[in-house]
Amino acid sequence: MQDSVPSHRAKAAQNFLRDYTPDFISSQEWTPHSPDLNLLDYSVWDILQELVYEGMREPFANLKGLQNVIRDNWHNVDDQTVRKAVLQWKRRLAAVAKQMEDLFSTFSADQLTDTNYCDVLV
Repeated sequence: MQDSVPSHRAKAAQNFLRDYTPDFISSQEWTPHSPDLNLLDYSVWDILQELVYEGMREPFANLKGLQNVIRDNWHNVDDQTVRKAVLQWKRRLAAVAKQMEDLFSTFSADQLTDTNYCDVLV
């Protein structure tokens, strides 16, 4: 899963990921911005941040220096960590789906088509 940056939604990127990524989820199926459902936000970035700033005593001199350290440490995030994050994501998604099911079951069909109720949900 990726954020909604235009390059991630681009047809070429979507086709590449569909061809080479197991269990690919197309951009049409992505949830709206939700850090709880973005495995990079709730897991991988935290681990990478710890690796990048480990032992740091002074701030980076410039953006290029920070970018280099991030790039170098990205390879230190092991596959098992990413796999665990993906498994956790599946559980989180199921929990959100259940909450949405419970939420929508409290509304009648008429209420769901009423603009006022729809505004509350957005």
